[in-house]
Amino acid sequence: MDNFNGPVALFIGGGKGVVRVVYIDPITRSDYIPVDIVTKIMIVAAWKHGSKMKETRNDLPFVYNCVASHSSTVTYETVLQLGFDALKK
Repeated sequence: MDNFNGPVALFIGGGKGVVRVVYIDPITRSDYIPVDIVTKIMIVAAWKHGSKMKETRNDLPFVYNCVASHSSTVTYETVLQLGFDALKK
């Protein structure tokens, strides 16, 4: 692991005993996407943007958005429960 950003930092901090309390709403949905999916989307967006530039001349910037759908998001309560279950094993 090369960094401790995002949810991994909370898990490691909690495991080491540094983070003892986290104030979160347990029903809040988190929007985590694996980095390989984001990388593939960036490559496809660059290809699509490059092929579209041949067809049209548009001075407006193209905006691409990569998010998890509502069906694949997970709540913090579920993440914590999965973490506790993994610790029991």
